[in-house]
Amino acid sequence: MLTAKDWQHIINFIDERAPGFGARIRGASSERIAELQAIHLAKLPQAYVDFLSLMGENHGGFELSWERYSTISELIFNSTSPRGWRPDHPEPRFVWIAGQKNEEDESYWGDLYLDLELGAREDPPVVARDFSEQDPALLDPEVVFALSFTDFVQSTAYSDYEQVKNMYQYELPLSFSKKKHELTWFNLRASLRALGWRECLPGSENTWFGEHDDPISLDAESTRLGMIRLLIGANDRKLVLSMAEEIKDDFPTIASPGEWFIDRDEDEWTT
Repeated sequence: MLTAKDWQHIINFIDERAPGFGARIRGASSERIAELQAIHLAKLPQAYVDFLSLMGENHGGFELSWERYSTISELIFNSTSPRGWRPDHPEPRFVWIAGQKNEEDESYWGDLYLDLELGAREDPPVVARDFSEQDPALLDPEVVFALSFTDFVQSTAYSDYEQVKNMYQYELPLSFSKKKHELTWFNLRASLRALGWRECLPGSENTWFGEHDDPISLDAESTRLGMIRLLIGANDRKLVLSMAEEIKDDFPTIASPGEWFIDRDEDEWTT
């Protein structure tokens, strides 16, 4: 769970990259949050309530998803509009937090929900589901966007506002032993600090967000598949490629480390 100081840290992070953001956002009152609560059977998780109290009325350009609406006004309006609330989804389990702006889009993944049966009750995972037309018994397993709501908010802020030209990913396999997994995760973060990175967002026990004085940024995420995923953003390809060698040197006990793969076309690389 994030503290008030952590939330302010996120706002400052965005404001530095999108000046005026802090002045544009408008939080929801307790009365307005209660109106939103009224369309749900389940109690709203505390992390989501904290988010609404900061930018529930006006998100200042920060959207939980570019293709979904998420303000209190939009959620309440669409829950009672002809489009209709989704009465056939298991309401006590899911809290609806964002609706698809255009359901006819071929990329439609479903609306976003907090799944109260996964993870921590007050900071649950974010999943995408479509309950509008299908029999819930026939649905595919939910698509988990993030292991917690606050991780989702931070990852969205990082990917939407971090000003780098290219993104690269590298995966490091971990032991499936929980104790070894936690130790490797701890050592990775310590090594990143030693290599000159500093935290630029609060992060969590699963995710570490860093920035460097060189034009490079990093998001290290622990996954449930026994991996640590590094997302590197850089304006210089050489900086990123050298990072692979540094990580390998710092983690000689990790067997068969993953390979770098590039999110963008090779033609778009800048050197």
